[in-house]
Amino acid sequence: MKNLRVRDILIIVANLVLIAAEVLGLRMSMIEDGMIDFRFYTELANAFSLIAAIVYIVFMLISVFREKEIPKFVSLLKYASVISLAVTMIIVAVVLAPFYDNAYGVLLFSGSYFFYHTLAPLIALISFIFIEEHDIKGIIDNLIGISPTVLYGVVMTILNIAKVIQGPYPFLMVYKNTLGMSIIWFAGIIGGTFLLAELLEFVSSKGKKVIK
Repeated sequence: MKNLRVRDILIIVANLVLIAAEVLGLRMSMIEDGMIDFRFYTELANAFSLIAAIVYIVFMLISVFREKEIPKFVSLLKYASVISLAVTMIIVAVVLAPFYDNAYGVLLFSGSYFFYHTLAPLIALISFIFIEEHDIKGIIDNLIGISPTVLYGVVMTILNIAKVIQGPYPFLMVYKNTLGMSIIWFAGIIGGTFLLAELLEFVSSKGKKVIK
């Protein structure tokens, strides 16, 4: 067993707090709505984050007690989950809140939205950038990091075209938007997510030096 560093303790604490925030958010969703609606990217991103944080803590403890490196797939799982949460927070702040009459107070600070859209993303970002250690680099890792967002966008667009569902977000409503606008929305969100992945990779490689 290797000695626990301050960084190791902070990683475990940060991810336990993240898990608590996700559980509280999911529980509140069930209280508010009777069930969790996994049509929404928000619910999927936060459930994904919960799983990734649990997996990361398990392998973190294994690395401490058995003196092994955390597998690359665990880092990529965490990376993808943090990107997903960041996309949730950004879309709410930049697109959804203005669309719904500047509903920032409701969408960022009320009920389960506070955990989903604000608290969990902030905890995940701070932990990933300033505390956690991940070997994330290169376009392949970036593409893996954005793959959940791409998959969601493709699947939901197809379901909207097939009229299986409508939305659930305004930019997915292909029959209410023009073809050109739908293409712009899709390309903009996916392209923006890729740029976010590259930015997160860059700042995390710098930020993690803050804590030894």
